[in-house]
Amino acid sequence: LAPFLSLLFAFLTSPEMESQYPGMATSPVTMATHCWRDMKTCGSNVWDAGVSVTPNGEAMRFIGGFTGVALLLERMLPGSIEYGPETATGHIPAYVDNGLRHCIVFTLLFITGSNFGVNFYDFGIFYDTFTGSVAFLNIFGMIFCAGLTMKGLYYPSTQDCGSSGSIFKDYLWGTELYPRIFGIDLKRFVN
Repeated sequence: LAPFLSLLFAFLTSPEMESQYPGMATSPVTMATHCWRDMKTCGSNVWDAGVSVTPNGEAMRFIGGFTGVALLLERMLPGSIEYGPETATGHIPAYVDNGLRHCIVFTLLFITGSNFGVNFYDFGIFYDTFTGSVAFLNIFGMIFCAGLTMKGLYYPSTQDCGSSGSIFKDYLWGTELYPRIFGIDLKRFVN
């Protein structure tokens, strides 16, 4: 349900919503009134709107570039080594405390790369690619979580792993406490 709702909300903020249903996105009361009058058509329109949001190349390039820069900064920016709490199996996660530097440098790089700087992209790229990005992230997230579930079951990074006995619960809750791929702490990176 959550992936569909995020696609629907992405549609509600899109230029397509405004062109197909003028004034509805800015007036929830008007939208609710129309839906109340004809619930069957409203339900069909809501379904059509949600499934109309699909990934596109521009959005995937944007997310890929965003993630690539974030990964480079994660690895390259200095910071002190900090430690998390010890787990039941004795694992103590270590990480580089460079989060604030990361936020500052990433923001400066984003502004510099935009039309306010060297003009690689329009400053409004987040808005321009929003619906396609939401769709791509929904699909990628589901595939990524399936991969992490299998990784935690068959190739765990630490001893803090295992199955609940339900593949559905394992998929939703995870099978590893601190998953790592190629030395990257995925919990820290994604957060």
